[in-house]
Amino acid sequence: MNPRASFIVDILGNGVGALPVAFGVVPQSEQGCRYFRRKGRGEGGAEFGERHASILSTLKLMRSALGPAWLAMTIALAAHVADEALTDFLSVYNPIVTSARERWPWFPMPTFDFAPWLGGLIAGIVLLLLLAPLAFQRAPLARALAYPLAIVIGLLNGMGHLLGSLYFRRWLPGTTTAPILLVCGAWLLTVAVISGNPNPNPNPNSNPQSPIPNQR
Repeated sequence: MNPRASFIVDILGNGVGALPVAFGVVPQSEQGCRYFRRKGRGEGGAEFGERHASILSTLKLMRSALGPAWLAMTIALAAHVADEALTDFLSVYNPIVTSARERWPWFPMPTFDFAPWLGGLIAGIVLLLLLAPLAFQRAPLARALAYPLAIVIGLLNGMGHLLGSLYFRRWLPGTTTAPILLVCGAWLLTVAVISGNPNPNPNPNSNPQSPIPNQR
């Protein structure tokens, strides 16, 4: 096979093959055995093994990153709240909600006064900071809360500000920090999914990097 084509096939194989390990479908040790059987010990086998071990090491590192991702999401939210407060977010939000409720009485979003709105958001940020130790311990409660935090507060909120600015053709309050919410939300969601399998290698005595005899 052409060396360039072989390199591309190896990269694709590594990436696709790592997905079952990341999502906990296949144990790390079993996945490693499957890879080595498939690749064999011929030419390039050692390089393949090193790349595969590097992928597994990266996934293991990401499983332990729930705490940093949670903390980054909390800091991003705090910066976003400050951005909205300084740019008078409610002057845009409240009229939109009022108009929507006049048109659709069932519209669920409420209007806010500045002090209760800001106080509630600050209380939420403090609560997230208090829960941060659970995220660093990868506690089930923190992993469960990471999904709505990442999706609703990070991805949907950030995307809403950006799309709203495009729709109204002006820079809406809070849009400056919206990309930070998107990045931190995507990171937290990815880590939450991967950390859902806290023990990818159920056999502590197994060594996924050990050589596999040739299958005759």
